[in-house]
Amino acid sequence: MLVNSLIEEFTWRWFVCKKCQILMPGTKAIFLSSLFFTIHHIFVIAAYSHWQAVLLGSLAVFAAGIIWSHSYLTYRSLWPSYISHAIADLGIASIGWQILFN
Repeated sequence: MLVNSLIEEFTWRWFVCKKCQILMPGTKAIFLSSLFFTIHHIFVIAAYSHWQAVLLGSLAVFAAGIIWSHSYLTYRSLWPSYISHAIADLGIASIGWQILFN
């Protein structure tokens, strides 16, 4: 969970979002990198869920991507987005645990 969040933040914020800024500055880079982040997660969500969960999950992932990319570009640090991402992953894992074992 902690490692996955860190790897995703390095990949999607530090690398992809930075490269998107080269193509298009400002909020356009945030939306483009968030779109790529969402597309990546669609495949993961679709492997385990119905299309309704994919749609809802994709909206949540896109919103999170916007927040985390904006945070990265504002503070020029991965720490705020990494901590938030790790907390979100912990929440998702807790819900999954409850669904599977309760």
